[in-house]
Amino acid sequence: FRVFAFNAAGSSKPSESSPFYRAMDPVGQPRDVMVTAVTRASVSLHWHVPATDGGARIIGYIVERKDVKEKQWTQVHVGVITEREYQVKGLKTNERYQFRVVAKNAAGIRSLPSEPTTPVVCKDEIAPPSVKLDYTLKEMLTMHRGQPLHLIFHVKGKPIPEIAWTKNKKLLMPSSHVRIETKGEKTEVIIKEAARTDSGQYAVSAKNNAGSAEGKCTVTVLSVPSAPVGPVKVWDVTKETCRISWDTPSDDGGSPIQSYSVERSDNRGMSWAFVNMSAKRPYCRVTKLVEGKTYIFRVCAENKFGLGPAYMSGAVDAKLPFDPPAPPTDLKVRDATKDGMTVSWSAPADDGGSEITGYTLERRERNSNRWIKVTKGVIKKCEVRSTGLIENLEYEHHAFALNAAGPSKVSDTSGFYRAVDPVGIPDDVRIIDVTRASVTLSWKAPLQDGGARIVGYVVERRQIKKEGPPQKWVQVHTGVIKEKSIRCKGLIKGERYEFRVLAKNAAGITSEFSTPTVPVICKDDLSPPKLTLDFKLKEKNTIAIGESFKLAVMVAGKPAPEIVWSRDGKRLAKSDRLRFENTEKYTAVLIKNASRKEAGVYSVKATNDSGQDSVKVTLAVEDKPGAPQGPVKVVDINPEFAVITWDVPADDGGTNITNYIVERCDVKAQDWVKVSSAVRQTKIKITKLVAGSAYQFRVFAQNVNGVGPPLVSDVIIAKWPFDPPMAPDAPKPINVTKDFVLLSWAPPLEDGGSEVMGYHVDRKDVTHTNWTRVNRRLLRELEYEVGGVDEGHEYEFRVLAENIAGDSKPSAPCQPVIVRDPVGPPLAPEWLDVTDTTTSTVTLRWPMPQSDGGVRLVGYLLEMRKVGTDTWERAHIPATIRHTEFTVEKLTEGAAYYFRVTAVNEIGSSEPREAESTTVVKQCEEPPEVELDVTYKKTVTLRAGVPLRFYVPIKGKPTPACTWEKEDSDLENRAQIETSEVATSLTIHNTNRQDAGKFHLTVENSSGKKEVAINVKVLDTPGKPRSLRVKDVTSSTAFFSWDFPEKDGGKSITRYIVEKREESRRTWSTVATNVIKSSYKIYKLVEGNIYYFRVMGVNDIGIGEPAETTEPITAADPVETCSAVKRLDVVEITDTTVALSWARPDFDGGSRITSYLVELQEKGSEEWQRVKSINLLQYTITLLDKGSEYKFRVSAVNEGGVG
Repeated sequence: FRVFAFNAAGSSKPSESSPFYRAMDPVGQPRDVMVTAVTRASVSLHWHVPATDGGARIIGYIVERKDVKEKQWTQVHVGVITEREYQVKGLKTNERYQFRVVAKNAAGIRSLPSEPTTPVVCKDEIAPPSVKLDYTLKEMLTMHRGQPLHLIFHVKGKPIPEIAWTKNKKLLMPSSHVRIETKGEKTEVIIKEAARTDSGQYAVSAKNNAGSAEGKCTVTVLSVPSAPVGPVKVWDVTKETCRISWDTPSDDGGSPIQSYSVERSDNRGMSWAFVNMSAKRPYCRVTKLVEGKTYIFRVCAENKFGLGPAYMSGAVDAKLPFDPPAPPTDLKVRDATKDGMTVSWSAPADDGGSEITGYTLERRERNSNRWIKVTKGVIKKCEVRSTGLIENLEYEHHAFALNAAGPSKVSDTSGFYRAVDPVGIPDDVRIIDVTRASVTLSWKAPLQDGGARIVGYVVERRQIKKEGPPQKWVQVHTGVIKEKSIRCKGLIKGERYEFRVLAKNAAGITSEFSTPTVPVICKDDLSPPKLTLDFKLKEKNTIAIGESFKLAVMVAGKPAPEIVWSRDGKRLAKSDRLRFENTEKYTAVLIKNASRKEAGVYSVKATNDSGQDSVKVTLAVEDKPGAPQGPVKVVDINPEFAVITWDVPADDGGTNITNYIVERCDVKAQDWVKVSSAVRQTKIKITKLVAGSAYQFRVFAQNVNGVGPPLVSDVIIAKWPFDPPMAPDAPKPINVTKDFVLLSWAPPLEDGGSEVMGYHVDRKDVTHTNWTRVNRRLLRELEYEVGGVDEGHEYEFRVLAENIAGDSKPSAPCQPVIVRDPVGPPLAPEWLDVTDTTTSTVTLRWPMPQSDGGVRLVGYLLEMRKVGTDTWERAHIPATIRHTEFTVEKLTEGAAYYFRVTAVNEIGSSEPREAESTTVVKQCEEPPEVELDVTYKKTVTLRAGVPLRFYVPIKGKPTPACTWEKEDSDLENRAQIETSEVATSLTIHNTNRQDAGKFHLTVENSSGKKEVAINVKVLDTPGKPRSLRVKDVTSSTAFFSWDFPEKDGGKSITRYIVEKREESRRTWSTVATNVIKSSYKIYKLVEGNIYYFRVMGVNDIGIGEPAETTEPITAADPVETCSAVKRLDVVEITDTTVALSWARPDFDGGSRITSYLVELQEKGSEEWQRVKSINLLQYTITLLDKGSEYKFRVSAVNEGGVG
């Protein structure tokens, strides 16, 4: 470039030319040069690329430094650096430096230097590490298996900390599955596809010289559950059923186990059939086993993410584990009658391995071969009564034992027994007399005669020797005797004998012998005394006073005993009233004109050389009772009645007191009046007394013999036992308004002996003379609010106390009171509470004062004072605030404050009310809460199509996050979910049966977690029946079964509808409309036709979805495979050939034989090789190896397959 100057004379000469310049944009300055780390000898820098590159790409940077004391900038490296960060080394400790950066592009053009950094002092910076989870992540992460896992933590600290990753407190190392990257202040773990084993707590620890820090993140990877924990236990095996159980999986996949799928196989696992697709517990009962087959079972656990791997059981044979028991033994028959007999037996020694469940007993008549069961049901005990027999017929019995395997073999028979009533045994056989040569016996007739009259008895005796066995029984008479006593003569003096008796009836049936008597010695024996009361006497005898009476006692004994009479333990002697009679057979006492003294217990005692005996008899002599025992006691009295008591008479006249007669007498009138003559107790309430009158009472006792003398009381007066209370002190008005006066008073000093029951209040206008009672009911308290007063009037008030005795005298009146409202400052609010806090605000609340001072409230003054200061400051901008709640803002986080509030009216201010404690300004944390409506706590029931809406209020600080979940349902697409700070709601506009189940609501914030569940029942038609199976197809019938639908629509399935359709038609025809079971057999199919079938469940709502067969069903009889061919023979052998022949099988399987399959097996091999399929009954196998050994087999083939 060059320049010309111009003036009025023209242009100047050109200036000297400038150097050449290239036409291009300038290179921009590097941006945001910052110091990232400082040590005693180095400084680390970082910057951003320039905004413009000058038309060519930036190829590097130049870093310069300058001591703050100098002006010259110095490049700190050789050439250019390509990175945007650099560590300047070789600096001096504690020196101050500045740095700048120059950019250079591919054209060689340099930018202007960047802005220099602020001066930096070279010294080691120390800052403890800090670890913070990336803001995009949560401390609790949940994900599905296969999703990528990317954990990021930001780590700071000076010097740069050492970083280590751990999982579940174990060091986490990089691998092909886990990648760990750390760059700058960011460290991360990357897993491309998360597995269930990646669940756990991940932690990053950072450590330097200044300290250490740690950050954590818990990861939950959701997946299908692991296999159930084995072994699979198989037990309670029978020929048709068994029970299996297992333990829950060690890992539920992060979701609760919903059900288990159980399958069985009877061909060593080549094919499987479902036993139960939705077992809720680790237990299952397997049915429809085939006896003799071997089964294996496998079990899978299922959660909401699917089925987990299976666990397989061992092989199990379908058969009973025990055998029928051995037969019962030792059958016995007893207690035979004309219509029954008791049969008993012993339990078998061998129960077959299963507990004996009962017995069966059978009987037959002697001339019959037909055995009949004795009872309808199973006999549980080893004894039973065989009833319903025919009299005089003979019967025998046998028995069977039963267990779970069935009945035992028949037992041995009992032998024949005749059905007749037995003859009873003679009763009460006793010895009534003994001499040196005879014994006299007596007995009573038996209770049973065996169906015919008793015609006689047989008596036997047996001599008992001192040494050796007893002698044989000998009949003591010929024939039978009809009497029930006998004297056995011809006995030997001094010998011991025992006796027994049997009875015989007219039918010739004899009873068993009676129990032998006690052995008796034949000798003339002395007998001790024996006293027996006369049959006319009783143990207690009663006579009236003045009567005569005889007490007689029968006497026996050898020699004649000595007799002694006594009364109440004192020996009696003869007197004017007593006389004795003694004979050989009896003794007696005669009492003449009995008095009360003759009453008592009489005893007679007989004594001889052989012993003694005594008897007692009581004699009661009855008379009128004596007077009741006093004194008469007054236990309760008032002006209207008195309650008196007394004691029973000392002498009741020998018989019970029947009643008392009570009389009263007015002392002034001296007239006795009967109160009652039917008093049963020793207490009575005497009513209708006259207050203040004096009375006396007297009481008579009465028994069956009459009325005794009276007991008279002292004089008593009919009045209360206490006085009315003293008058209270004058009442005091404690609150006066234009509408009422509130009075209070003290109780009287004396209550008159009875508790004060209450008070009365009277009032009087000072201009009037009459007092007016202001309370209608008795006042229990010591305060009363008197209403109904006239504003501006002046009143006096007085109080009266009342007890049982009556009202006290009135108290002195209070000072006159003018009725009007008081005026003054308001009362202070009763309390001041902090309802919420954040990092900069505090919210407070208080109630209105109980009194506004009689004038309008202007508002409230809220003040605050920081802890550590003495000055109260107004917490709001206006002079006062109108509401009773206010949020104070712009407070210092972490600081503590005092708060107080004052009510203000037109007169003045109340006393301030302070909060109970200081308040710290911080974020308020409250765990989440859910206010579940009471209707949601029960099952929510609704019809299909009706909208479903849940509205659930929530609480918590910070505002909790709400999550709605439901098993087997995508609520994000199915439902409308809305959540606010105070509530969450879920709405499903058009419900169906799939919406039935349990809805889970999880409310969570940093302070906690709360979960609730709501059960929903949707009334809808049933779902499809499951597992529709067709089997046992013939040319005219087909049997098929199905499982219950997974969803019954909220109502029990009442029936099923079965329909069929021929393959050539499009319409379905109804086969049955009222199928109750989950199976059905269809008849009248057309042979050769192809059919489809379907089943629909029906409940109270309607007809559900149909389940259809997926494969066509042909109506044809089943074809079985052929039986084995007959007479397979080798007819010719050469060195390379073998000729075979055979005959047709006996059974062709119901279908024509189409061919025969010839196979061979070489010795040492387990594999059969196919040779040829032919239609002939012979075949020659060629190309065999000379000298080799072979096996051959031939199978017949039909439409059912290879036989």
